[in-house]
Amino acid sequence: MTASFSVAENPCVPARTSHGHEMLGLRQLLTRAHRIEDLALPLPPAQSSLLRILTVITARLTGLDDPHLPRATWIRRRNELLQAGRGFDPDTIDTYLNAHVFDLFDPHRPFLQDPRLRTQCVKRAGVNALAWGRPAGNNTVWRTGDHSDSTPHPLPTHEAFWHLLIHHYYGPSGRCSARTVPGFHPVKDPGLTSGPLRSTLSFHPQGRTLYETLLLHLTPSPGDTDDLDEPAHTPDACPWEEDLPDLLAPPPPLTWPGRLLTGRSRHAVLLEPDPSGAHVTDAYLTWATFHPRRPATDPHHIIDTQPGKDAALRDVPRPRGCRPRPVARPGRPPAGRR
Repeated sequence: MTASFSVAENPCVPARTSHGHEMLGLRQLLTRAHRIEDLALPLPPAQSSLLRILTVITARLTGLDDPHLPRATWIRRRNELLQAGRGFDPDTIDTYLNAHVFDLFDPHRPFLQDPRLRTQCVKRAGVNALAWGRPAGNNTVWRTGDHSDSTPHPLPTHEAFWHLLIHHYYGPSGRCSARTVPGFHPVKDPGLTSGPLRSTLSFHPQGRTLYETLLLHLTPSPGDTDDLDEPAHTPDACPWEEDLPDLLAPPPPLTWPGRLLTGRSRHAVLLEPDPSGAHVTDAYLTWATFHPRRPATDPHHIIDTQPGKDAALRDVPRPRGCRPRPVARPGRPPAGRR
């Protein structure tokens, strides 16, 4: 029997409701979003990552992903949905989820993974390299519990899903498993470059329900700006909505909202399950692209403006752990310079 674990159907996302905490699949999560108070993932980076994915799905379900929609019409439509509070249409949810593969162990198109790694990577990274906080290789770990690099414990599949999200958005740079791609002959393996959210702070508005929260996360199309490439001419897509990318070709232009929020990962991951699919026992972890990253402004980043720099370098995401710089008041020197 082939292992299977669909994040659309299997309980994998903790949610807080009026009755306590429940573990839900994406279908239940979206269907009951207007009765769910909030997500309750124990790993903040995983929650931040999942919110971005759910935001794009929300745009698909509501039609608010139309880049040609006038901004005033877009805002009016979102306000109507917020005031109605009836939740997402169940038939629209079913149509969308049934149209795409959300199975983590699908043999041809596993969700947010690349099945080509089985033949392109000689070595596996191990389940400890997948799970944040576990010891792996020469990494320094402050709290290991009963885990060790020599005796890795299988990871429950719903938890492996959280760590998969973290790698795509917050993954580190550095060495990784070598990947052999036909037609690509580098002098040395490209290695990993950091994920698009690593070392940054995100801002997530919160409504009274998950339904309101997801609608508040939506932002209008930026239009023809430097943050997007040909938004009016390039079809928008998320990784699970299109075929596996051609690694030799440049990445497709960034479009709103799908590629902007879900299509900028630098990591390629493939989970290896046990026969039942209840646990992940190993994983491949390597680079997803050797092309330079495309500059983009994430709408949920906290942006610091640095006066005096060139326009292209003026606005940067606020680094994690960095306090905002004090603003000098008229007639008073900045803090620290008295």
